[in-house]
Amino acid sequence: MFVYNHRLRDARGVPVASLAVLADLSARFRPQRYRDALWGCSIDFRYWMIHLPAEAEAAFRKDLYDFEASKQMPYITTVERAGIKKGLRRGLRQGEAAQLLWQIEKKFGTDVAQGCRDRVETADSDDLRIWSERILTADSIAQVLN
Repeated sequence: MFVYNHRLRDARGVPVASLAVLADLSARFRPQRYRDALWGCSIDFRYWMIHLPAEAEAAFRKDLYDFEASKQMPYITTVERAGIKKGLRRGLRQGEAAQLLWQIEKKFGTDVAQGCRDRVETADSDDLRIWSERILTADSIAQVLN
């Protein structure tokens, strides 16, 4: 409690009041005080025990859980993580396809781009990268896609 209290005080630069919630399994565990002294300097924590009414305790627990949840990063499940990764790959592939179609249109015209749209949009990322490199030196769409 002492270390916790002083770390908060040092970090925030303001006085700190510490609250201890006893969750010990022993009903007889009731600390009264913590005191430490060295060379004429001392620290003294005194503990008062109170029992909250049932409604106040339930409200306190809810507020505590809500506070703890608000300070933590939400957990992303393995399935969600895999879905996010798949979505990112799909989005990247769609962007590569859109870029290549734009380049084809600029270099060979709208009709050529429309004619190979299905093939480009269903291609995998490896093919799209190869084709995106080939278009830089190709004289025909056949040189790009074959």
